[in-house]
Amino acid sequence: MKKIIAVLSALSLVLALSACGAKTGGEDVTESVTQEAVTENTAEVADVTAVEATEAETTEVETTEPETETTTVEETTEADTSDPSNWTKEQIVDFYNEAVVKTNDAGEINGSNTMKLDGDITGDGALGGVLKIAMPIIKSALERNSTKQTVIPGKGKLKADDVSSAEATLNNGVYTINMKLNSQTDGPAADGEDGGPVARGIGTLGSIENALSELNATILSGRDTIKLRYDNASITAKINQESGKITSGNWHYKVNINVVDAQIKMVVKFIAKNLKGVIDWNIVY
Repeated sequence: MKKIIAVLSALSLVLALSACGAKTGGEDVTESVTQEAVTENTAEVADVTAVEATEAETTEVETTEPETETTTVEETTEADTSDPSNWTKEQIVDFYNEAVVKTNDAGEINGSNTMKLDGDITGDGALGGVLKIAMPIIKSALERNSTKQTVIPGKGKLKADDVSSAEATLNNGVYTINMKLNSQTDGPAADGEDGGPVARGIGTLGSIENALSELNATILSGRDTIKLRYDNASITAKINQESGKITSGNWHYKVNINVVDAQIKMVVKFIAKNLKGVIDWNIVY
């Protein structure tokens, strides 16, 4: 009986110890699983944080680069504006007009005005014989009108619309302005003071009477059949960067005189039919 009780007691003790061992093992497993979960969560959090940090860095780089590009464009625009080779036609004309005023106000101009025939005067019918006599007289009259130039030529203020093309450069403190003017055609009542692009930029012969007087001729009839066309008009001017005054230049055009049917007195009276002649006008300062 005692042996049976001893055996039962021993079995009870083994079972108790086994139960305790199983419980202890269970706690270790739970703690191990919990620790692994924490470790995995921590790793996931670390990965997410790293990704967010990377995205933040990428966003900052993308935001900074456009600002750098914008700054570069602005600097380039300012440099282009200060270069006269990039000036607009309006800017060039305004700059030239200001230089004309400053130069004329200074009163230091010593230029020359030259007028000469560009080729022979031609016409229909018996006009050829008259012109042979008149040609020396015409040339002499033009030479007499070639005089000193004491002001920058032009009547009124040149307009941007008067100019067909314009360019400007700057070299060693001197601006060079080159402009070509639109052609101008005048009838009998032309106004040489401010009547067109050539008149404003250089100045013209004015009325028909003024033009024919340059040829030592007088119109008796047929005045309305006479036309004056001003072609090849151009202006070249050197302007000092510091003073803004014109230091030298050239103003040029050709006057095409066309008489369809008129009575003219040039030494003798004659009928001019389809009379054509060209006067080359050149001003140098």
